Amino acid sequence: MDCRLITVFETLNKRIRLLLDRDHQIGHSYFMGVKSIENLKSVWFNCVMPLLNEYFYNDWEKLIALLGEPKYDKDKKLWLSFIKKENETKFATKYDIDETECYDFVLELEIDFVEAMKNAFKDQIQTEKKENE
Repeated sequence: MDCRLITVFETLNKRIRLLLDRDHQIGHSYFMGVKSIENLKSVWFNCVMPLLNEYFYNDWEKLIALLGEPKYDKDKKLWLSFIKKENETKFATKYDIDETECYDFVLELEIDFVEAMKNAFKDQIQTEKKENE
């Protein structure tokens, strides 16, 4: 993975402080045993995402600010983001509902995890790369 774990961790907590408060930051202990992408993916989906879901329950605007815009790769048939957007126009029209877009968290089996991490933290990763060159 091109980005360092510390950059992701620091960026995530910085965003949480800005969107919520400092008391809801993600603790470093979740990441202490991470030695591979598979470890990180497991920690992310089993520990971090449930916390974020609780902290920002149904506040998709803040969740998108935190984790990035929904992005889907039609060729790979995988999400490249942690949040997915589904268009429910037919259903909404049928029942006269104003809201036509629904958001949800991407499941572990339907994501390109490395690309989702890069997309969620791309600005910080690019800055870090420039500083290291």
